[in-house]
Amino acid sequence: MKITFLVPPTFDKNRPAERSLGYSYMTQPTMNLYELTMAAMLEMDGYSVAYEDFVITNRTHHDLERFLIMDESEIYFIWSVNLSLENDLAATKFIQKYSPESYLVYMGPAPTMYADRFLTNHQQIVVRGEPELTVRDLCRHIAQHETYRDVYGISYLNANEEIRHNPSRELIPDLDNLPFPARNYLKTPDVFYDLRLKKVPYTEMLTSRGSNCHCRHCVPGSLSFAIEIEVESVAKKTNPIFRSTENVEREIEVLAKEGYKSIRFLDDNFITTEKRLLPIAKALKKYGIVWGCQSHLNGITEHVAAILSESGCRFVEVTVESFDDEILKDIRKGLTSAEIQEAINLLNKHHVPVYLNLLFGTSHLETAHTMEDTFKKARQLKVHHVNLMIATPVPGTDFYKKAKEKGWILGGDYRPVDMLHQSLVDYPNLSNQEMQRILFWFKLKLALSPRFIYYRIRHWFR
Repeated sequence: MKITFLVPPTFDKNRPAERSLGYSYMTQPTMNLYELTMAAMLEMDGYSVAYEDFVITNRTHHDLERFLIMDESEIYFIWSVNLSLENDLAATKFIQKYSPESYLVYMGPAPTMYADRFLTNHQQIVVRGEPELTVRDLCRHIAQHETYRDVYGISYLNANEEIRHNPSRELIPDLDNLPFPARNYLKTPDVFYDLRLKKVPYTEMLTSRGSNCHCRHCVPGSLSFAIEIEVESVAKKTNPIFRSTENVEREIEVLAKEGYKSIRFLDDNFITTEKRLLPIAKALKKYGIVWGCQSHLNGITEHVAAILSESGCRFVEVTVESFDDEILKDIRKGLTSAEIQEAINLLNKHHVPVYLNLLFGTSHLETAHTMEDTFKKARQLKVHHVNLMIATPVPGTDFYKKAKEKGWILGGDYRPVDMLHQSLVDYPNLSNQEMQRILFWFKLKLALSPRFIYYRIRHWFR
């Protein structure tokens, strides 16, 4: 049985959605490690597997038509995020037209949240939440022509044309049992890069799923996001699940032997404890791999900062919602403004470049004044780059529940938006239009700031 993972081309004038993290339109390509893991798993099970990314290869809907006419896949998998939802539904029409007998299986945050929108005939199936074990189970049932009414974690149309949501599947308890992502399926690996790391060949890794962040607005990476929505009815918060450090070290060794020189870790929070960080950092240093990650600041200590510096860490990406302690308390940040600044200062002290995401609008206490104050203090910190974003009340978060209850969501309910530029939040004392206007001027000031130009130039020549 042939199975193809499909990334459809764009059918509108928008830029392609960033599918791995899923909150903005694509600024640079990111590997979908979840799909590549499933590809490795299904290949081990004896299926013929293909990976067709029409975005990365700059192919159009005409190319998709020609591909579908010639292709003989029995199952197409599409990973859909909220910003790609409409585009993926448009792609569905092509697949139905040229390959009507093939199964079309949707995975990711969008189908998990909007399963009903993806189900119009019996050949369409939605995989909700964490996909790997569900996909393996589903493929086995399809290959053996068995009913999949007992496959946990899927939604589909039953014989009565009614949407059936099978019970949720338990989370994978041991991520070590999953194979390493099959990066060999990437036909154009050279298009993936991270300018902050500078060394190639480059790749990405995940060492955990979920987040231990308790912020009211926190939405983990796209797979965890799907998990959050899927288990909302049975659990208020999922705890992060970690691969063993031994398993992570083995993958680093494999990647080093394959010639990779740089790695970006896509974990929601890579730096959790010194005990976990140290063996991974030693492995990266052993093989001469430069690397970067995103992390919460509550894991940054003097010794951790030193470990990062000594092991070849070229950047730590952190998110700060405000430097106002009342706002930080309201969103359950778990850190004060002083503690945030101290953690960043420790990273600066050990020459670990900091990339700062400022996320505005997470609290009803936000005002034009608090935004200005946060921006001012961020500019005073010696970080290498500042990225500006607006918080989105995403279903599955406490932020969404409160915003919907209080009537703070523009239009009454969530809809997919690009959080780099658009706001759904409309507070009584700070409208979404005012927030977007302030953000525009912040970006302009930042682009013209001599201080930030200096630090970025210094970084590139470091």
